[in-house]
Amino acid sequence: MAKINIEYIFNLQNGMTRAITIKDIRDDIKSDEITALADLLIEKDSQYNGIPMISLKKCTKYTLEEEIIS
Repeated sequence: MAKINIEYIFNLQNGMTRAITIKDIRDDIKSDEITALADLLIEKDSQYNGIPMISLKKCTKYTLEEEIIS
């Protein structure tokens, strides 16, 4: 059974980056929904350890295939 994850990498105000991964999301999620979440986090002045996330650097959607052996 495949699991879909989204990884967002945000640029922080101090010049560093921070990754946020959302695991096992629904398989019919659309690209505009994925980017809308990133936009919302930036718009709402979300922070990591008190440092504002100022922009999205990269967003990756990937599929993990799970095989049960025993």
